[in-house]
Amino acid sequence: MADAVDTFRRISWLIFKWLLYAALAITGLVAAAVAIGYSYQHFTHDRHEAKLQFTVNPKRDSVCKDDKHPIFVGVVNNSVRTVDRVEFTLKANRSGRSSNMARYHSYSDDKIIKPTEGFGNCWAVPDLNETIADPRSLEWGILYKTIRFRD
Repeated sequence: MADAVDTFRRISWLIFKWLLYAALAITGLVAAAVAIGYSYQHFTHDRHEAKLQFTVNPKRDSVCKDDKHPIFVGVVNNSVRTVDRVEFTLKANRSGRSSNMARYHSYSDDKIIKPTEGFGNCWAVPDLNETIADPRSLEWGILYKTIRFRD
């Protein structure tokens, strides 16, 4: 009887050990795949996107003197890749406040921006959560941005 119990324990330990090795191998492969995915995203897109410089200027003395399109948004491409398309969402805050007053509105421009070049355009004010006499008095910035690079 003792031999049967000992044999059962050895077989159980052997099965458990190989299941543990298999689980560790699968976990390692998944971790490697995730690391490869993040590395690929970083080297092909994220590091280039970080080198794009956005400027938002709503002041009347800037390029945009028209009150229908008072917000100047400029993009400078300091990356080594060519930008194919830029999409962004503006945010607007009162001075000293953090609440975004601008409702979601996506702007996009398919202007091709080569490395070391820039481009700017005047945009309309998105709908605001409150009525503001002069939208130029708000602090404007970029809330979200999506960049598509040329392959």
